[in-house]
Amino acid sequence: MRKYLKVLNIGIQTNLIYRYNFFILAIAQFCPLIATLILWNAIFQSTDQSHIQGYDHIKIVSYYVLSMVAQQIVGLWFMDYEITSDIRNGQINRFLLRPIEYIWYHWVIILSRKLILAITNSLPVIIGFYLLRDQILPPVGLQALLMVLLMSFMGLFLNFLITYCAGLIGFWLLEVSSLFFIYYILNFFLSGGMFPLDLLPKPFYAVVRWLPFQYMGYFQIKLYLGDYSVSEGWAGLAAAFIWILVFWGLSRFLWFRGTRRYSAFGG
Repeated sequence: MRKYLKVLNIGIQTNLIYRYNFFILAIAQFCPLIATLILWNAIFQSTDQSHIQGYDHIKIVSYYVLSMVAQQIVGLWFMDYEITSDIRNGQINRFLLRPIEYIWYHWVIILSRKLILAITNSLPVIIGFYLLRDQILPPVGLQALLMVLLMSFMGLFLNFLITYCAGLIGFWLLEVSSLFFIYYILNFFLSGGMFPLDLLPKPFYAVVRWLPFQYMGYFQIKLYLGDYSVSEGWAGLAAAFIWILVFWGLSRFLWFRGTRRYSAFGG
């Protein structure tokens, strides 16, 4: 445990060097949000309907603001590239020789980044919420809010496991950047980042609801807004936990097979 605390400390110190980058990125996040809100405002003004498939103007604004926050909490960038780079450049050898688990090393590094991100993003987010205070719905209750926080942590870990598995493909493929790019787009779309998933045609929505990506943003937002009951929230937590077990098992399998192949070829 002590060795991972040292990794966490090193990760925090390293990320503090780029704290201004995090701050600038936090402000930049508001640009696509503002453009999206302007688009939806124009949509509502161009129709006589006050609701579009269950969403009024305030609810859609709340959805996209919460979606931005969810992406900051659950979103991961470039970790899969780092893993494939370690494999390609031989840097992974140090983890094969030292008593430290590669998967937990990356998880601790992610936690350090999220901690610095939370500190640097707090001011822009607070200002944004204040400016839009009349356009953002409050949570339906304390229990739902606590469940949203727990689900967000689980969503982060689930996204971490999926991204980790994607990075381990580097044991078999040399060039995987295009696959990662496709994954980022699909993740953003299927997690409800582009628009609420329940706006999809019902057959597509029925399929998407069986995938793990909704637990990386969409499910948390719907729970916050009160569209899901507490019992549905517990069911979602159970489903997310099952997906975590699935990708945990897959990550161990890929690591075992990948390192054996890596060693066999003299890595």
